[in-house]
Amino acid sequence: MLTGDDAGRLGLEDDAGDVVGGGVVQFPCQFQAFTPPYRLDRGPPAAVGEAEPQMAAGGLLGIAMTWWAAPIDAAIASRNGRPGPGVFVLPRLNPLIFDTRGIVPLGYAAFAFLLGVTIGIVIRRTLPAMAVLLAAFVLTQVTMSMAIRPHLMAPSRTATTINAGNLTFIGRGGDLEVAIDRPGAWVISQHTVKAGRSVSPPSWVMDCPAQSRRGTDACFGRLTSQGYRQQVSYHPADRFWAFQWREMAIYLMLAIALAGVSAWGCRRL
Repeated sequence: MLTGDDAGRLGLEDDAGDVVGGGVVQFPCQFQAFTPPYRLDRGPPAAVGEAEPQMAAGGLLGIAMTWWAAPIDAAIASRNGRPGPGVFVLPRLNPLIFDTRGIVPLGYAAFAFLLGVTIGIVIRRTLPAMAVLLAAFVLTQVTMSMAIRPHLMAPSRTATTINAGNLTFIGRGGDLEVAIDRPGAWVISQHTVKAGRSVSPPSWVMDCPAQSRRGTDACFGRLTSQGYRQQVSYHPADRFWAFQWREMAIYLMLAIALAGVSAWGCRRL
C-alpha cells in the first residue's frame, strides 16, 4: 500500500489526492498504476478490464440458470398457459423470469458496472452514489421489461373463442383472460372483441363458469354465437434467444456510451 511518505517521495500528493491518516485518498477519476517508473494514469475510475470478471460471472450465471431450469421451463410450456403452482406458470419469456436466463445477465453486469462508474464521477460520495445507482438500475430494468422489450419484435396475434377449457380469469368488471394453445408463449395483452371491435363482455358472462361446472356449456355457446372472441397479442416461445441477443446488444451499447461519458468526464476534471 502506498503511504503518505511514499506519496511525498514520489511527488504524487497533488495528482493522487489528499493524504489522510497515512494513506492516499484517491479521487474517482484516478486509479493506481504504480508500476515503474511509478506513473499515475488518469482515466475512468477503473480500467475497462476490471469489468470483464463481472461480465463473465453474469454470463455464466445466466447460462447456468438456463441449463438448470430447462426441465422446469419445458414443464411450464407444456401447460399451454394454464395455471400452475406458484411461479411455475410463468414461461421463460415472462418479464419475471427472462432476466435470469440466457446471456442478458452479461449485458446487465456491464451496464451496471459502467453506470456505477459514471454516477461515481458525478456524485463522488460512496453511499449517495450507491443509492442513485440502485434506483437508476431498477428503473432501467423495469422500463426495459415493461415498455421496451415487448416492442423489440412485432407481436403475433390470434383470436380465439371463449370457453370453459381456456378461460383462466374473470375480473369484477367482466374483463376476461384466456390461455392460448401456444406452449411457452409470452402473452403481452388481450381483450374481448366483437365484429373486429374491442368491446366489454356481456354482464352475464360471470355466470358461465358456474353453469359449466353444472355440466352445461350453453352460456359459453351463447357467447360464441353472439360473436364474442378474445384477441390475444403474444410472443411465441421460439423468440426467446432473439430477444436475448437484442436486449444484450442494447445494454452493451449503453455500457459503451457510459464508458465514453466517463472518460469525457474524467478529462474535464
